[in-house]
Amino acid sequence: MRIFEESNPDWFYMNLHMFKKGIIDKRRLMEEDIIYDIRDNGIVILRFDDNSDYFKLFDLDEYNINTLSHIFSYYGYHEYFDPYAANQDFDEGYVLNYFNNENMELLAEIMKVFSPGLDVTERNNDRKIADILRTTFERQVSTIIDEYHSQVESAMTSAIEKNVKEEFCNIFEDDKIYNNDSCFYKYYTTIDNLINLYDHLNGKSLPPYEMLKKLGHTKSVGEDYGNAYDLDYFKYFDLEEFNRVTKSNLEDMLENIYDSDRFVDIEEYKRIIEKLSKFTFGKWYNLPKNKNKMFKIIEIDHETNHIVFEYKKKMTQDIEKGSVSYERFNLFLYHPELF
Repeated sequence: MRIFEESNPDWFYMNLHMFKKGIIDKRRLMEEDIIYDIRDNGIVILRFDDNSDYFKLFDLDEYNINTLSHIFSYYGYHEYFDPYAANQDFDEGYVLNYFNNENMELLAEIMKVFSPGLDVTERNNDRKIADILRTTFERQVSTIIDEYHSQVESAMTSAIEKNVKEEFCNIFEDDKIYNNDSCFYKYYTTIDNLINLYDHLNGKSLPPYEMLKKLGHTKSVGEDYGNAYDLDYFKYFDLEEFNRVTKSNLEDMLENIYDSDRFVDIEEYKRIIEKLSKFTFGKWYNLPKNKNKMFKIIEIDHETNHIVFEYKKKMTQDIEKGSVSYERFNLFLYHPELF
């Protein structure tokens, strides 16, 4: 009787006690928005019509409430990774770090054509490689960048969603309010537990939603839930799919190279590249038959299959340039007196 004397008959808290005594049926309790159902065994199902209603239970500012609501909205889309940043990552060579061994071999084959002396395994060359690819294969590079952007975006989304769910989904478990695989939407507790929470919080006059808000404001929560860069999002990056798309486009590049009319004779070009494999393009060497002179190979001109090179005397800055056939280049190396 003391409970009835100390309570207002309009309070939800009062109705909980009246339901327990069989004075009212569950329909009276279900007049409250978040009381979805009450089972015969006393289990109460709480339901939030909008996830923002759930996040408003906690000590969060409006920005974070809107961000969290947007993240888990069925219709919402939140862009964590700017397409401009994806393009910048490619131009800086960072995207090459995601290439698997098979794609690195394809990349090396492409670079043999456009920059034979370039070591694709040397990270300092990544920006130059990216520039060659973008300049020469705009369509294929665009597809690779789009796939990279998509994978990073998906990975960041997964990391943020997991982080938020870990913090908020079961935050009321210690208060005996449980989730059942429907985070921020449907929760389960009991009539007795609701009464105990009202007593513990000294909030007997509050509607159930306001009582939960009072409880939620006792919880310690973080800030800035829209930032994925502080999370380990890379483990959600689908490397297999990214490399599948990348492989297809690298193979398309090679096909375009060999089928194009940019080479006067692609097979001869490849043979010359192979014959010169003992030299690193862009590196100075002593002339085999004249140690007082040095040379370095610049490139193979694909329109003539001539070897473009520079040479000079040691201890001088006077550099001369040549462009000759492979046979003439061999003559330069081993019989300079006849060149």
